[in-house]
Amino acid sequence: MKTLALIATLCLFSAHALADLYRCDVDGKPSYQDTPCSGGAKVKIILKKPSPPPPPTARLNTNATDPTADDRSAAHYRERSDVKRAKQIQQDQDSEREQQRSLAFQEEQARIAEHNAKVARCRTKEVDVQRMEADAHANKGDPWWHNRAVAEREKFRMECW
Repeated sequence: MKTLALIATLCLFSAHALADLYRCDVDGKPSYQDTPCSGGAKVKIILKKPSPPPPPTARLNTNATDPTADDRSAAHYRERSDVKRAKQIQQDQDSEREQQRSLAFQEEQARIAEHNAKVARCRTKEVDVQRMEADAHANKGDPWWHNRAVAEREKFRMECW
């Protein structure tokens, strides 16, 4: 029962607290009252009853209460777009550098393979030249063996040195 009486009392005081408050100038001095001023004195409403809260969707719409929100939103979007664009450019540059490194590595590997193939050919030719010189030495009387050994030695020098 006491609880019910307490709730009823609080409701009465809260209704009084929500009443309008007026500022009236009487003889040049401000006076505050809950009724409008009489006698044509200047009236200034200080406090009004609160309006009901806006619906939840209106509260979520920041553009309705803040005209610069669109500008901030657009600036934020541009900033995020600029960051994404910069990241994409950086990724493209990194990818291009990696492709250039890969291409340079492949070219270097091709040069090394070509060099190794040439070294192998030259070793084979050197063995062939040594064999022909040995044959020419064994056949001292025959100029054909000698000429053949000299020609092979020249080919070897032209290709391998």
